[in-house]
Amino acid sequence: MPLSDEQSLQIKDLYPEWASFIGKSLTAGFKVLYEGRLYKVRQQIATVLENQAPSELTAALYEEINETAAGTLEDPIPYNGNMALFEGKYYSQNGVTYKCTRSTGQAVYHDLSALVGIYVEKA
Repeated sequence: MPLSDEQSLQIKDLYPEWASFIGKSLTAGFKVLYEGRLYKVRQQIATVLENQAPSELTAALYEEINETAAGTLEDPIPYNGNMALFEGKYYSQNGVTYKCTRSTGQAVYHDLSALVGIYVEKA
């Protein structure tokens, strides 16, 4: 049964561990758990390799699902270095809050401070 990302987060511990797919394939949109975080597969992966776990280094393959914050100035979304940014939402990183001025359309991995003037501004 397909669930929204928000619904999936509510039951994230029921998702299979990423490591159980090493040597197997994953389809785009499938969700896996890695180090307590829920990730969505961005594209078909023919063979999951042990040295390509979800991280900012594999942003083309996996995107962390993080919708626990409202994305407002009072409740900014914690930015983890591997997620898409949405125009009008607020994000926090290293104690600084940023407002997204232009949606990225895909996961980005740079520090938000490096994206000022491109995708974000300091709030």
